[in-house]
Amino acid sequence: EDCVGEKNHDRIYSLSTEPVLEVHVHPDDSVSDLKRRLQQQFGQSWGLDGRRLDRDKIATGWELVGHGDILSYHLFLQSYNIKNNDIIYAVVRRYNEVER
Repeated sequence: EDCVGEKNHDRIYSLSTEPVLEVHVHPDDSVSDLKRRLQQQFGQSWGLDGRRLDRDKIATGWELVGHGDILSYHLFLQSYNIKNNDIIYAVVRRYNEVER
């Protein structure tokens, strides 16, 4: 089902129209390493600046999803069988100022 602009339980969900970004990683990279790199490159444009940081210095409120799984920070990309040209989605929760 398409959830663009669909209202569900008083929350509005939308899909980004941002372009696909190519990132070069190695299968031995951890999910935390990838999140840290993405946050450094795109954190400001994704609205991650000013959010609380977790113990790995990664902003809270966003996840990476690949092959239908939320990628856990303590595992490696090879743990999810992620290969060259696979698509990984960055799912970023929108915050209002009150939630920061």
